[in-house]
Amino acid sequence: MSKEQKMFYRHVVKGTIFNHNPVAFGSNPLLELVTEEVAFPERHIPKGTKKRKARVNLETKETPDEPVAKAKAGLQTEASKGL
Repeated sequence: MSKEQKMFYRHVVKGTIFNHNPVAFGSNPLLELVTEEVAFPERHIPKGTKKRKARVNLETKETPDEPVAKAKAGLQTEASKGL
């Protein structure tokens, strides 16, 4: 480690990340000490990495909105009887 890296505690089972506090977390056997790169890999993406292109066509066709059929009057009264 050439630069001083920020350290975090990670729960071994759940994967929850906690700030480095040896007084509070130092004696817990389910926590392991990890670097910031391991704790937050999304912050340390290499510069040359490119996004993947979609393999399927994600475009949607414009469809006209169809009018919603109204419920029959008898069905509405029957549905509201018990209220």
